[in-house]
Amino acid sequence: MRSVRASELFDLSGRAALVTGGGRGIGRHIAIGLAEAGARVFVASRKRASCEEVAAEIQRCGGTAQAFEADLSDPASCAGLMEQVLGAPDAEQAVIAYNAPKGAVVSLTIDLAVKLAPRGIRVNCLAPGPFDTSMMDHIRNDPQRLRASLSTIPLRRVGQQDDVEATAVLLASGASRYLMAQTLVADGGVSTLYPSRGWWDAQGAG
Repeated sequence: MRSVRASELFDLSGRAALVTGGGRGIGRHIAIGLAEAGARVFVASRKRASCEEVAAEIQRCGGTAQAFEADLSDPASCAGLMEQVLGAPDAEQAVIAYNAPKGAVVSLTIDLAVKLAPRGIRVNCLAPGPFDTSMMDHIRNDPQRLRASLSTIPLRRVGQQDDVEATAVLLASGASRYLMAQTLVADGGVSTLYPSRGWWDAQGAG
């Protein structure tokens, strides 16, 4: 007998989510998606104005969101952000630098997942590939380069807002309650062609 309905697995009511880099691009999409699923969202980035715009957009749609300014390369700024966001200080787990190599983030996901699992905390990683954000501006208005770039994506398109929203909600919701220490790649199949380098690297975008 089923214990819960499928729709309930994606319900984030009563949960809180901190989205760093949430003021624009993929971070913005994730923040909106989590809010639409019912989560209280904390939107943080170095540009407070951008975060406030996202928070206001969420609030206009009936969601709950707060904007914070934080520089994740600065330990003091990270600590300040945690003090504002948490009901209690994070005394046992040190704040970990965000600006780490992508491979290190995957390893970090595994390490944290194992350590926090006994507390009922699941840790997974969302690894987005090419998405329709400002990072596409260098080829967006160049039809030839755009066609060439899209040809390197098996699905022949870049990701849209709904694509990353759905993936983020999946990882945050009860629908992924038995997923742990996984890096979920949302890239239209790019990683099958460029297993050792990201699509952005292959395009020369850094």
